[in-house]
Amino acid sequence: MPPAIFPVILGLMGLGFAWKQAAQNFGVPNAVPAIVLGALTVLAIAALLAYVVKFAQRPSVVLEDLAVLPGRLGMSCAVLLPYLLSLVIAPYAPVQAVLILVLAMVVQAAFNGALIFGFVTGPSEQRRVDAIWHLAFGGWIVGAATAHHLGMTWVAALLFWGALLTCVSIWVITLQQMSRDTVTAALRPILALHLAPAACLGIVSTQFHAEGMSQAFGLMTVLGVILLVLRGRWMARAGATALWGALIFPLATTAGFWLLMAGIWALPGAGLLAVATLVALPISLRMLREWLYGRLAHNTNAAIA
Repeated sequence: MPPAIFPVILGLMGLGFAWKQAAQNFGVPNAVPAIVLGALTVLAIAALLAYVVKFAQRPSVVLEDLAVLPGRLGMSCAVLLPYLLSLVIAPYAPVQAVLILVLAMVVQAAFNGALIFGFVTGPSEQRRVDAIWHLAFGGWIVGAATAHHLGMTWVAALLFWGALLTCVSIWVITLQQMSRDTVTAALRPILALHLAPAACLGIVSTQFHAEGMSQAFGLMTVLGVILLVLRGRWMARAGATALWGALIFPLATTAGFWLLMAGIWALPGAGLLAVATLVALPISLRMLREWLYGRLAHNTNAAIA
């Protein structure tokens, strides 16, 4: 089971939630987004169970997957999927949704511990902060959005401030690194992940009705999208790789954030949602096909149980 498929699944689920928000904004029946989210939930559960089986057969595969970049990206996305699964089932089974949220937080804490262990004990050339850290260590903001939706506002507030401090630290450190070193062409797609925490922080700010913070994060995401557009060819110079899956979630969450703010943000959000969908479909189809044909594990050096 290659972890590299999880960025695509996470991104598609984020896209499903964005389409659901769009349906609410424009008074369109949300039956289609609900069906899509249901199908993606089945896909996410199947993928997570497949990795759990792999882990049960040989627990050390986690550390081996974390040693390679596609595996670290995939695992960072995998631990965020339960938060979105909790959101999906919340209207139908609120108690079970809370249990999944708690389980997701425990799993993410354990995952952060494994990452820190690998960071400390691994080779010095791998001791570098990158955009994936936004998902791995700043991904608690996704838990904050879920907790708020489930009515656990104090948990959401705690996770929000912790994630904010973490993400700001990662932005500062990575900017310092980029001012000194060039980013190789193969690694450039993951730079899009710098957009995701701004959108997620903005979503939680909007949930808390913190208008000033929401607008500030909105402006940050506008700047991020402009940079993606201006530097798109530079980021894609290495050609299609498994890391392109990292593009979907940031675009989807930004579109969902703009739609959630509504007002003057609604139409730009709808436009970005359309663009994100057009970007996501070919990447997702290619990655899912490679996964089903068994090529993704080989191409991304995934550990074998």
